[in-house]
Amino acid sequence: MLVRVQLDGTELRIPRNDLAGMIGEGRMGPETPVEVDGRWVAARTLPEWDAALRSEQAAARRVWAQGGVPWASAVVVGLCVRVYLWAEGVWPGADVVGRAFDRESTEIVEHGEVWRLLSYGGLHASTVHITSNLLMLGFVAVYLERLLGAPGVFALFTGCVWLGGMLSCWFSPEVPAVGASGADFGFMVAAGVLGWRWADALPQAARRVLGGASFVYAAWTLLNLIRGAEGVDHWCHIGGALAGGLLAPWFRPAAPRRNLAVLGGVVAVIAASFVTIRVAGMRLEPTTELDDDGTSWVRPAWWQPGWLPTGESGWASRCGDATIGLRSLRADRPRPAEEVLAAWSDDVRRLDPAAVIEVAGDGAVAHYRLAERDRELHARVLVRGRFERVLMADLPAGDARATTLDRALDSLLFTPPAEARNALTGETTGSSRLRARAAEAAADLGDLGRADRLIAAARAADGGDPAVDVTELRIAGTWRREDAATRIGAALGRFPDSRDVAAEAARTWAAVGRTDEGLRLLDERLAAAPGDRALTAARSELTRGP
Repeated sequence: MLVRVQLDGTELRIPRNDLAGMIGEGRMGPETPVEVDGRWVAARTLPEWDAALRSEQAAARRVWAQGGVPWASAVVVGLCVRVYLWAEGVWPGADVVGRAFDRESTEIVEHGEVWRLLSYGGLHASTVHITSNLLMLGFVAVYLERLLGAPGVFALFTGCVWLGGMLSCWFSPEVPAVGASGADFGFMVAAGVLGWRWADALPQAARRVLGGASFVYAAWTLLNLIRGAEGVDHWCHIGGALAGGLLAPWFRPAAPRRNLAVLGGVVAVIAASFVTIRVAGMRLEPTTELDDDGTSWVRPAWWQPGWLPTGESGWASRCGDATIGLRSLRADRPRPAEEVLAAWSDDVRRLDPAAVIEVAGDGAVAHYRLAERDRELHARVLVRGRFERVLMADLPAGDARATTLDRALDSLLFTPPAEARNALTGETTGSSRLRARAAEAAADLGDLGRADRLIAAARAADGGDPAVDVTELRIAGTWRREDAATRIGAALGRFPDSRDVAAEAARTWAAVGRTDEGLRLLDERLAAAPGDRALTAARSELTRGP
């Protein structure tokens, strides 16, 4: 006799004799629609449902009564002990194990060392650490193995360690994690779920262990959270608990093939995550936006303070082989991006005279050697008036992180620094000096048209203030304006007796390449006012040169 069954939106026709098998294998839920004698009913109302449930409970009782050697639990505990002893120096290579097996987020994501998401579970910080973890793990694993067999233990251990490592990697990357406590927590939660699910199949003593053991460890961890225990990776515990809770419902007692399939699924998910991390690499690492007095850019969120080879402070990968940082300058005079890059190239060649530098637009890449290793220094330049910003990323030559770091360099944005913003507030005041100060700030930012308008407004507000003309001449000299001579003549005409105007006019002559005229002007004024401080200081500057 054939019956119709709706599974995941698909209608199947199967022999009624197969219903019990499908229910026992977990392929049908209690509410799965089944057509019997021309009407649709829920699977839980069928006689086959009760029979299959009774048979599963009977199978659970049988496997529990049979017991057996918990060899899988012994393998898991023994593996952790062996890794711990190896790291402690019992066998050669202890330094390699200690460096290469912990859960170090940047090594996992940036260098593709994905095995750390599992290997950290075997490392432990001390004898007390490993003893407490493995006593708890072994105690519960033996009970679970009696119920689920070896595949269940292996699936739970790998799944809990992996998910605990994943959450720890992304949410607490600042501290490398070690230990099997995530698996402990996962085994506790899985024991609680299975003890509740198969309570009727278990003896009273087993129900106390499997059904209630999880709450002991959960309460202990909660107490640590409340007390703010240091050195405890709570995200690893949370990940292990989630994995145990998610995996437990998929297991069946006395169903080795099903439990082996669950183990295969766990392995497949872990393998897929490893491939994803290896392919995506640093693109998976979150970023943090920085604001350096108006200059914003992003850096990898997991990096820590460090130094660029050119001497600037920045942020360094925890792997210790890459750094990103900002050079922020306010130049004496405006320079085009090409000139800024040329100066930066000179700094690189001080590190390695044989450095090869490729310039493209506002960016450059320097290929150089440092400490007998080939490296690359990437740079992006942003120039706004006298303000120069050079964002740099230093990393090994040919490193896969270059593409991601180049995107970080492209994030460089500029807004006026606080000092310039404050000065520009004088634009709307009636004070001539505040408007002159705003004009100089506008010129520093490269907006000469705005600066000229502010100078005109300041002069209109108080035409008798020589400080306005001094500011105008200073701007003309800084920018080496073509009409500097005209501006000098106009200022001297308005204030023929002002020594401050004369001193600034001389500096402006020197700035546009006519130092002789500046000295001649100063000599004329010093003849009339010998020893004047402003004029003497200006002459010293001109004779001293840049």
